Amino acid sequence: MYENPGPLELVRVTLQRDRYKKDCENKDKQILEYHEALAEKKTESMYQSSVIKELEKQLAAYAGGGDNNSPSDQGTKVRELEDQIAKVEDGKRLLVKAQETLQNDLRVAEVQLKDRDKTIQNLTGDLEYCKALNKESEKLKDTLKHLEEEMASTKKTVEELSVELSNKMVEIEDLNDLLEEKKQEIVRLTEEKTSTTHLAPEEKEQTIKQLKGQVDELVKKTKTQEGQMKKLVEKIQLREAELAIYKQDFESERNDRERIHAEYEELKTKTEQARKQNKVNKEAVANLGEVIKAQDEEIRILKTQLNTYSRKNDWNQDEEIQILTAQVNAYCREVDKQKGLLIQSQEKHKTEVSELNQKLNEEIKFKQELASELAKMRQQFDNLSRTNQQLDNELTRIRQQFTNILANNKQLLTAYHEERAMVTRLEDLNEKLKKANQVLMNKLKGHDASTASSQAHISSRHNDVPGGNYYQMSAQASSGPGAKGGDEMEHSNRAYSDLINEKPQFTAEEMAALFKKPGQPEYYEMESDYDKHEAEKEKIKIDKELEEIDQLRQKTPFLQELPKAADKDDDKGRPLDPNLVCPKCRKQYREGQIQKLRRHINASCSNEDSDESDEETDKDEEEIRLMAKQRRKEMQGPSTAEVLFNDDDDNSLPYDPNLVCPKCGKQYRVGEIQKLRRHINEFCTGIR
Repeated sequence: MYENPGPLELVRVTLQRDRYKKDCENKDKQILEYHEALAEKKTESMYQSSVIKELEKQLAAYAGGGDNNSPSDQGTKVRELEDQIAKVEDGKRLLVKAQETLQNDLRVAEVQLKDRDKTIQNLTGDLEYCKALNKESEKLKDTLKHLEEEMASTKKTVEELSVELSNKMVEIEDLNDLLEEKKQEIVRLTEEKTSTTHLAPEEKEQTIKQLKGQVDELVKKTKTQEGQMKKLVEKIQLREAELAIYKQDFESERNDRERIHAEYEELKTKTEQARKQNKVNKEAVANLGEVIKAQDEEIRILKTQLNTYSRKNDWNQDEEIQILTAQVNAYCREVDKQKGLLIQSQEKHKTEVSELNQKLNEEIKFKQELASELAKMRQQFDNLSRTNQQLDNELTRIRQQFTNILANNKQLLTAYHEERAMVTRLEDLNEKLKKANQVLMNKLKGHDASTASSQAHISSRHNDVPGGNYYQMSAQASSGPGAKGGDEMEHSNRAYSDLINEKPQFTAEEMAALFKKPGQPEYYEMESDYDKHEAEKEKIKIDKELEEIDQLRQKTPFLQELPKAADKDDDKGRPLDPNLVCPKCRKQYREGQIQKLRRHINASCSNEDSDESDEETDKDEEEIRLMAKQRRKEMQGPSTAEVLFNDDDDNSLPYDPNLVCPKCGKQYRVGEIQKLRRHINEFCTGIR
């Protein structure tokens, strides 16, 4: 068995095979050339033998009857006769060539005439076809007239339809305006539904149903009108397409008639020219025939004279014949030698070719074996690649699971650390509140005589928070971080209830001075040991900690699920305050009813509403509540209702496709993200 050859050996073998093939082809060409040369030599030898026989005949004739004339006269006459014969033969050759050219011209002319006859026949058929086309064109003209009339009618209908379309568009615009008005009414009614409670629910449902029915009717009308418009547009497009097709057919037929007429005229001129050339050629052939006959007679006379003189001069050509025979014999010997050499070279080439074929067959078998082995290796490689892909997919899946687990662990760790940090902060805050409550208790016990100053100090300390964070602080304090903060707040409330009388804590003048605008803030002097700068720092820290508590409450779900206050309103329209709750009986009070809560706690928590007994306290509380509300409004700016339902906005701004309510689908303009947030948090009803 052979060893596995490398790529260089395969290239070398292929190059040798190509070289041997080229050598074989060259040898075959040489053999063919030798055969052609042998055939030429054979023809030349045959011609020479025929010439020798004719010379022998002439010598025999000259030896028999040429003894009377002298050799010099005979040679001159022979030369003259040979010259005349050469001239005659040249002329004859020229005539033969001219005759052949004329015959070829005649053949070409006959072929052209046949082609012209065929074209004439085709033209006659085209004429008949043109006549039929003329008839059809007349019919088409009539149809065009009808079509033009139909076009005029269709144009009129199109104009009418366009007028109808314009009218329909105006109606559709009116309907769209009505739809927008109805939508605005629906929005207005929904706003009234949220703001007012005067209408009965049955009347509201009836009005809503009526508005919805009107909207549905308008939508149906618009849909029917749009369908009619589509049908009219389709009819117009069909008519225009038919007219375009008729125009194209008429123009193509007119172009065909013009083209056929031009071809017919060109063929007429060509046939006339061909007939004239045919006549000229026939006359030339007749003249040439007469000239050829005269020359044939002269050639015949000269041949007879030549034969008579050639018989006399044949004896001079014996020596030349012998020389020629010797040369022919030598040439034949050389040819035989070359034949033997060629046969030997052919045999050598045959053996070399057979060896090369054997080598090629062996190489082909070896290549087939290699191909089979390569196929097996490829199958194994494909199986390995599939297994690798499966393993890669499993690895990627495991990595994804691992990354997800790591991400979840990181999130849990971060959330745990944040909760721990917030718990530590809340504990610090509770300790601070405990210290502040102890300080307040000590001061309240030490200053029983100066209750008014202590109340002012407590009010300034209690209400010295920016208006924007008031509601937030109250909500965060109600949903405190743990049980410790709740106990401390209960303790502080009890301490307050022991010291405060039934009279209101602040008068109207004190509240007005308290809720001044932030242009020139006036803080009461603190009677503690801290200076003003440290007190402001503590306030800022408390605000930040309260904001962090609010963020933690939004993040953690257990704080968001805490029970909220009820949203029911009393006769005065005030909601329940989640911070005003009795720590004993868990009774809840409304906004601004802190005095009622204190009286309830001082009255040993009787669970009975004895809060409306004193009219003066209610009036004072109402004044305080209104002033605090006004102050809060000045500090916070416009409310959400004012922002959402303000009609003085710049309506020239475009609608932002990203500012859309996900519940009700309401869209807002560019820059109205605050409106969208307040709408989602407070006003969204979820009705589309």
